[in-house]
Amino acid sequence: MFQRLQPADHHRALPLLEGHDHLLLLEAVLAGMAPGYVFVDDPARPRALFASGPEGHYVLGDPETDGFRDALASYIRDELLPGARADGWASFNLYHEPEWEQAVGELLPDQVLVRNSQRYFQFQGSLRDWRATLPDGVVAVPIDAALLARDDLGNVAWLRDFCEGDYASLEAFLAEGFGMCLLGDGEALSWCTTDCVVGQRAEIGITTVPEHRRKGYGAAVAAANIEEAQRRGIRQVGWHCFQQNLASAATAVGAGFVELYSHAVVSLWLNPVDGLLVNGNLALMAGDYATAAEHYRAGLALWADTRELQRSAVLAERAYQARYRYQAACAAALAGDTAMALDELEEAWTYGIMRQASV
Repeated sequence: MFQRLQPADHHRALPLLEGHDHLLLLEAVLAGMAPGYVFVDDPARPRALFASGPEGHYVLGDPETDGFRDALASYIRDELLPGARADGWASFNLYHEPEWEQAVGELLPDQVLVRNSQRYFQFQGSLRDWRATLPDGVVAVPIDAALLARDDLGNVAWLRDFCEGDYASLEAFLAEGFGMCLLGDGEALSWCTTDCVVGQRAEIGITTVPEHRRKGYGAAVAAANIEEAQRRGIRQVGWHCFQQNLASAATAVGAGFVELYSHAVVSLWLNPVDGLLVNGNLALMAGDYATAAEHYRAGLALWADTRELQRSAVLAERAYQARYRYQAACAAALAGDTAMALDELEEAWTYGIMRQASV
């Protein structure tokens, strides 16, 4: 059986979350505190779940539940992915636990899959003296309606989008979430908001404007928001980042978080060119240079053959075309494939020169 629950019945699937404290955003969906939808095998006594939330999709429970996996595969193939393509999605992300590892490949057959993982951290330290770390002219303020209404403030549109991201609306964030923002020189420099709040637990995310990174602002604004969380009676604060996001992980540790768990996510990029190139990126960062070079070679060749420029998310701009050619050259050189390295380096130079000429 594969049945969509009415929003008022999402809570019926909550027992499946026992022992999965790191999936608080999914719990927020099931508790009716975050937007999303839920399918289960049996509304009366669910044993398997597929859900959509603000940051992706989830499978949970027993993958061998009668008929559930086949029905889910049909739903993804016939409804979800065609709708995603029509809506212009770049990728479809599916979070899963170890018991679903093999089944996920069966749900997405004959596709270029990007297998990755997210690290889960939880605050277990002492509050740092974040105020002493801020330079003169930089202040921390709560994110409220008055701040978000300031059109004179630099980066405020970005801040609004970030606040709204995991909530049904900006009004929902202001009613159910909270955050802190660092201000200086008439602009928002860095901010930390809740992804969700469920009872006495919350998860947070941060952003620092690129030109203001490496100044300690991320750790400071995270500490400021943890202080605000404790003031509100929040007893558990979590933090997620992708495996390769070393900067985010370092900020989490610097703010007093401890890594507790790693959970898997598979991404299906709707254009296979993108999936191949992203796999190349992950292999390159992991030091598997031969595999990285092969993924880059296959992705760039497919793009050259099909010229799917309009559909490619990662090659949509000429600057990225030059960057991927350069990364392919680096991977090939490190793998000992001199011929490919020189070819791709020449292509990277060509794309870079053409971009400069068009500016």
